[in-house]
Order: sequence, then C-alpha cells, then structure tokens
Amino acid sequence: MEGEQLTCQFYVDDLKLSHVNQKVLDTFVEKLKSVFGKEDQLRKTTGEVHEYLGLTIHYNLPGKVAFTMFKYLK
Repeated sequence: MEGEQLTCQFYVDDLKLSHVNQKVLDTFVEKLKSVFGKEDQLRKTTGEVHEYLGLTIHYNLPGKVAFTMFKYLK
C-alpha cells in the first residue's frame, strides 16, 4: 500500500517483517525467495504468535504487542 511502512528487522539470517497488508508482505517474501531462496528454502510464518530469536511475540491483544520468554525462566 502506498504511504504505508513495511518494517524489516534483520539479525544475521533471521528476518521479521510487518505491514498492514498481507499481500505486500507476500510480494516482498517472494522477491526475497527469488534472490536468496535458490540454495536453501526460506521459511515463513504468519499469524498472531511467533517465535523470533528466543522471544515469543504475541499480536493477539487488540492494539498491543506482548513479548515473552517464559521458557527461559527455568
């Protein structure tokens, strides 16, 4: 969508993308696959809960984002 920001966070070989329109994300991922997905398949997850760099990211709270690391409390 024109005028909307696509946020891309990189850490070594991990990416986290966000945008208000899923189609924009899908198009961006397909472009990444065409360049970087030739030797090893890129993996993608969508939905309300994600694992990223040891964090569990919850987008299922209206208007909020929650980050947890409960598995590291042991």
